Amino acid sequence: MKLTQNLSKSWTAKKDNVYSFNADGTYTLDYGALTGSGGGTCDFDGFRAPTTWSLNAEETTLTIMAVNVFDPTDIQTEVYNITDANTTSIKSNPNG
Repeated sequence: MKLTQNLSKSWTAKKDNVYSFNADGTYTLDYGALTGSGGGTCDFDGFRAPTTWSLNAEETTLTIMAVNVFDPTDIQTEVYNITDANTTSIKSNPNG
């Protein structure tokens, strides 16, 4: 499933990320071609290991959790307001 995010230009590398959301609340993340210092723009892709995702009861807010690979106590949360969704994609705006 593609998660399309309205992002500032500084987050260009996230535009080709593909999230695969599993029914058990886990997910995987493919960082796409725009990554790393070999011409990419995201030198730190892969430093966050995917953990879980969830939707609120109204299915209008998506919460994605990840952990810092160097410090497992550093749990990172991203919250997105869903603007449109279907079986293959989610469009969202970052919350906050």
